[in-house]
Amino acid sequence: MTAAGNMRKPHNLRIGNKEFEGASEFKYLGNIIENNNRNGRCIKERIQTGNKAHYANLQTLNSKIISRRSKLQIYKIPIRPVVTYGTETWTLTAAEENALSRFDRKVLRTIYGPVVNTGVWRIRYNNGLCELMAGEDIV
Repeated sequence: MTAAGNMRKPHNLRIGNKEFEGASEFKYLGNIIENNNRNGRCIKERIQTGNKAHYANLQTLNSKIISRRSKLQIYKIPIRPVVTYGTETWTLTAAEENALSRFDRKVLRTIYGPVVNTGVWRIRYNNGLCELMAGEDIV
């Protein structure tokens, strides 16, 4: 079934002698609102835009000169809001929550970098990132 196949047919609304045309989707707060309450396309676009913001700031986030605290501020002020703008209109599924969390962890791994475990470098585990962020999650 295609995405268009899942759409309900929009009905026109008549109030008094005025008729308003029904829409299957419209844009609100930069988000595409569909009449089937699906947000997947919008969330993917937000994450792609967040990736662009992340990679635009990658040199700064990888810098050894800048403190982690400053890097976190760079993430929380210009990058994270790009992804979370318009979230008031979202109803998240578990898959969409996972996609947002993956984006969050990717940026945090860039900021915090790898750790040494018994002489071997490895990426930080998800629970380690959660502890560093004191449970603060993008979702």
